[in-house]
Amino acid sequence: MNPDFEPPPFKSILTKEERALKERLLDGKPVKPPNSAYSLFSTKMLQSEEIKSCPLKDRMNYISGLWKNMSEMEKKEYIDQTKQLIEQYKLDYASYIKALPKEKRQEELKTLSKRKQKSMSEINNHTPKKKRKEKAVKVEVKEEEEEEEVQEEVSLSEQPLENDNEVEESLMAKIVALEPEQPPLNAFGLFLKNYSGKKPAKDEFNKLSRAEKRKLEKEVQNLKKAYIKDYEEFLNGLTKKQLKTFSKWSKKRDENKKDPEISKMGKAEAEVSSSSDSESDSSSSS
Repeated sequence: MNPDFEPPPFKSILTKEERALKERLLDGKPVKPPNSAYSLFSTKMLQSEEIKSCPLKDRMNYISGLWKNMSEMEKKEYIDQTKQLIEQYKLDYASYIKALPKEKRQEELKTLSKRKQKSMSEINNHTPKKKRKEKAVKVEVKEEEEEEEVQEEVSLSEQPLENDNEVEESLMAKIVALEPEQPPLNAFGLFLKNYSGKKPAKDEFNKLSRAEKRKLEKEVQNLKKAYIKDYEEFLNGLTKKQLKTFSKWSKKRDENKKDPEISKMGKAEAEVSSSSDSESDSSSSS
C-alpha cells in the first residue's frame, strides 16, 4: 500500500432534500422560511387541495395569476407573515447554533459563509455585465445583514445567563405558544368561557333548559375530539430536543394541577355542572 496515498474526502450520498430532512428531524435544525411574500403564497398554494385539480405544467402560471389578482391588503398579510417567519427563523437558528458542539458549530457557520459565496457566483454567471455589479452589491449587502443578524443572535445567546434555566424557559415559551388550547372539561366550563353577564354564571347556567345543556355537552365532546387531533399534530411537529423539553415541562404542569387549591376549583366546576343536571332532571320529571 502506498504510504503517501490520501483517500479522497468523504462525500455524502444524501441529496439536498434528504440532508435537509435529516437536519430537521434528527439535528433540530430549523427550516428556512420563504424569503418573499410571493414565495410564501406559492408554497401554501402548492400544498393546498385547490391546486390538485390544475395540471402540473400550468400550476405556477395559475398561482401567478391568483397573486396578481389579489388586493394590496391581502398581499400585505403575506408580507407581514413572511417578516414574522424570518425573524422567528433567526431566533431559532441562533438557538440551534448555540446548542451544537463547538466543532459542529464552526462547520455550520462555515457552510453559511459558503452559501453566500455561491449566491454571488450564480449572479456573476447569469447576470449581464451592466447589471451584474449593481445586483451583486444589493445581494451582498442583504446577505451580510442577514449573516450579521444571525451572528449577533448567536453572540447574544452565548453571553452568561442569569440562571441556567433561561435558555430552556425561552425554548419552552416558543413551544407553549404552539400548543393547542385545551377545551373546557364540561358544559358549564364552556358556558363560563363564553359568559360575559353580570349575574353569577352558576345561576344563569342553572336556568338553561336540559336541551340547551345537552347542546353544550355535545359541543364540548366535538372540541375534545378536535383537540386530540390537533395535539397529535403538535407533538409530531416538535423536534427531539423540543419534545424532551416539553415532556419535562408537562410533568411539572401536571404536578401543579395536583395543588389542593387548583383541584378544588376544578372540582367546584364539575359539581356545578352535575348539580345543574340533577336540577334539570327533577324539573323535567315534575
